[in-house]
Amino acid sequence: MPTIDFRAQVAYLADLLHRLVGAEPIPFADVVPSVLPPKPGVYRIFETGLPHDTVYLGQSDSLRARLYGSHLMGNVSASTLKKKLLRQGRYPDTSAVKGYLRHDCSLQYLIVDAAVERVRLEHFAIAVLKPWFND
Repeated sequence: MPTIDFRAQVAYLADLLHRLVGAEPIPFADVVPSVLPPKPGVYRIFETGLPHDTVYLGQSDSLRARLYGSHLMGNVSASTLKKKLLRQGRYPDTSAVKGYLRHDCSLQYLIVDAAVERVRLEHFAIAVLKPWFND
C-alpha cells in the first residue's frame, strides 16, 4: 500500500489557496462575460470592504458561466448563494441580491484544470476561510 505524504498535500493546497486569495480582485460591478474565462477553477466572493471575510467559495467547470451566468444573472435555482441570501431575509428578491453583488462584492478566481484538484481546493479553502454562506 502506498504511503500518503499528507504534509506535501497540505502544503500544495495551501499554496493554491495563497494564489487564490492573492489574485487580483474583480469588483462585481465590472463583471461582464468577457472579463471571466470560460475555464475551470475555484472562486471566492467577498464584500469589497472586507477582503478577509469570504462570503462564498465555490468551484466550477466554467468560471464565466458560474460567476456571471449563475451567481450574478441567474435565478435562485441557478445559484446556491442567491438562495441562501434570500433565505436569510436580508434581501427581498433576486434583483436586490444582484444589486448587493454588483455594488458590494468582489471576486477572485484561480484556474484549476483538474476536477479532483478543484474539489480538494474548494473543501480546503472552505475549511480555512470559513465563508459566511457555505455549509
